Amino acid sequence: MYPNPTRAALFSVIMEPEDVSLLQKAAIETELYTDTIARLIGSQPDIIRQEVFSSYQDKQLASRMAFEQQKAQMEEKYVPEFLYGKFHYDWNITYATRLMTITVYDASGIELLKKHHISFATVYPG
Repeated sequence: MYPNPTRAALFSVIMEPEDVSLLQKAAIETELYTDTIARLIGSQPDIIRQEVFSSYQDKQLASRMAFEQQKAQMEEKYVPEFLYGKFHYDWNITYATRLMTITVYDASGIELLKKHHISFATVYPG
């Protein structure tokens, strides 16, 4: 359960186009390898014993790690420093609009948004 089950604060940050592009590219690459592996297994179940399958798994793992690293960098860059790693929050990116939407669940984190004059909408999770 969230630290504040009755309300949360939701606000958005506009990301730089280059950052969105890098993150989207990493996400698509990871999806591509994951889909390829699924298709290979679906069409040729014995492929899991072959070198080509191992190669795709290695590429998928590397792309997943790059994607997770990109996500961590974006979180560090765009989540306000006074919240970053200190409160319970989550975030989501809409690539087309370049918006990172951050939802803060801790009452003390919400108070800090007020203190820093960050406009937010109150939402009621659940």
